[in-house]
Amino acid sequence: MFVSCSTEDIKSIESAEFLSQGTDSILTDKITVLNGRLYFPNVVTFQNFYNKNFNEDEDVVVDVLESKFYSKGFYSLKPLVNSKNEYQIARHIDKFKELNIATYSQTQSANSSPRSFIPTSEDIVENFDDVEDILGEDVFESFLNQDAEIQVGETVYKYTDQGLFLAPAIEVNGIYSFMAENGVHSLSDVGNIEPLTSYPNYNTSGGLVTLTKDLQHYIAPVEDDVVIRDYIVVGDSGVSSGGGTSGGSTGGSGTTSNQTSTSDIDFQNATNNLTSCSGSNPLIGNLFGKTKVCIDHYESKRRVKVKYYNIDFFLAYAIGVKVKHQFKGWTGFWRKESTDEVAMGINSVTWRFDHYKNFPSMTDTPIRFFLDDGRVFSNSKTFYDAKYAGNIPIPNLPFGKTLDILVDVLLYNDIYQFKNEEEVRKFFYSNIFKQAESLLKQERNKQLKRIGLVVNTRQQTFVQYYDFTSRCANCSKIETVFDWGVGTPKITYSFGNGQGFDWKKSLDFTFSMDFSHPDATHLNVFGMAKRNNIWYGKKMVF
Repeated sequence: MFVSCSTEDIKSIESAEFLSQGTDSILTDKITVLNGRLYFPNVVTFQNFYNKNFNEDEDVVVDVLESKFYSKGFYSLKPLVNSKNEYQIARHIDKFKELNIATYSQTQSANSSPRSFIPTSEDIVENFDDVEDILGEDVFESFLNQDAEIQVGETVYKYTDQGLFLAPAIEVNGIYSFMAENGVHSLSDVGNIEPLTSYPNYNTSGGLVTLTKDLQHYIAPVEDDVVIRDYIVVGDSGVSSGGGTSGGSTGGSGTTSNQTSTSDIDFQNATNNLTSCSGSNPLIGNLFGKTKVCIDHYESKRRVKVKYYNIDFFLAYAIGVKVKHQFKGWTGFWRKESTDEVAMGINSVTWRFDHYKNFPSMTDTPIRFFLDDGRVFSNSKTFYDAKYAGNIPIPNLPFGKTLDILVDVLLYNDIYQFKNEEEVRKFFYSNIFKQAESLLKQERNKQLKRIGLVVNTRQQTFVQYYDFTSRCANCSKIETVFDWGVGTPKITYSFGNGQGFDWKKSLDFTFSMDFSHPDATHLNVFGMAKRNNIWYGKKMVF
């Protein structure tokens, strides 16, 4: 997990664990453009190259695309550009027009469903925006070609409005034939993408299935669907609910500081007056996970975009939230634009996991406070007056390395029956926040900025993350990534073990948590940008 803010966009605050084989294993000379697609000789090379660029400033990634791929005839499904190479948008628009005109001509003379129109430049630019919301992650989108394809080893991966198709490169026509027979459209098929209202009859349960000897299909598994309850929390805006104070953020070339050009009162007033939204869904739903978007348009060509994404491309995954300040350039394409300040505050993000540990009712409420220096403080009976209990690192969580403190509490008292994630958040502010803030100040002489909370009840565990405002000056974007990389973000979490604990052995338990596919997710976050002394933005609550 990392937090970033800069004109260049993304900057990590921890080294990428996925680069375990070192940069020497990234065979850049073997990564090339083959048949119009980015070609990677094997999965390891793709993983390392993707993770390296995911962890770079956006301008660095733009330079890589420009020098290594665009110059060799490559076109991205959704190009990554800045003010220096905005001409690439016009180049991409021309290519998409060419492709869609060809598709239009073919369908008029075939039995397949014909295109009803030839897309305009505006249609193509709008499709770029739709793709960003569907897939959610900028770097991966830019690695897919103008046909929404990428090749890794001998396999071609094609992304469509009905999920992902995989086939050997020499059998790729099998994908196209299947798509034509089943009314499937490529994500590059401008104006022809259709929402999927139910799981396709050839993959009714989701996951990876084999359709023919040379054709596979992947879509998010049915059991991983997340039910979202949209609601607005009355009387809660910005950082005011938790008493959090504004703080800086790390990395990037944009300047960050605990002192900003706007008074804290003006800033808090701006957060309190933000309009709430539950977040719009992508055009075709959540085929590859979940994305939610809130947008605040202002002036005629500027906007602030707040996005949550929890996406799984099969080749990679990423989970995070971001706020962007964007400008609509001469091509009609929304690109990043630096502004006076950008700010983001995570009032809470929640994952919920079922474990069904049937422990007896108890009146005690054991609690542990893990500090970022490796010390742990605990009390076996109450939330208060925690004492030093030994040296134990912060437990394994996707975002554990970035926390000031992690609080782990056991609530097997029957009075704690949380109906939803919002009640857990209120419990945190009523019982935990002040204790954690005081302990960190006393033991580390630090201001609390980022805190994690693990609440264990009889049948569920709630994991929450709080970030009390990141701000940057002369920048365009702030992003907090909770987890990213390859494979599945599953971890094993233990409660009740460790030096200095006298809790009954019966209270110790271990269970697995999959942060890619939790039982439910709750988010309360705001994103803002300031231009000419006026703040713009949205608060996303779902």
